[in-house]
Amino acid sequence: MSRVDVLAVIDDHIGHYATVQKWARDEGNHHYADELDEHSGTLTQLRLTRTAITELQAAARAYLAARDLADQVTADDRLRAALAACEPTDPHNEREAVDGLCVEENDDEQ
Repeated sequence: MSRVDVLAVIDDHIGHYATVQKWARDEGNHHYADELDEHSGTLTQLRLTRTAITELQAAARAYLAARDLADQVTADDRLRAALAACEPTDPHNEREAVDGLCVEENDDEQ
């Protein structure tokens, strides 16, 4: 499996969105800029996703670095919270979180 710098990918998308939005405004293409504004929730969601992934990575590192019981308990709680923040909460979402991992729902399971 190849490694992917997830944060760099998200940063690229955030940067591209901001660049296109600035270009549209500077060029006087207000219609296109207004359309981008309507999708500003996407930019916000990208930023929130970046924050959640950053915390998940930090929590996982803290979990691996814990050496005594007190540190382990604290790191465990932090990791559980970080995983929960990355799990879908939309009841209509087609994916379901199971033990911190997103898996496809299967209606065939009995």
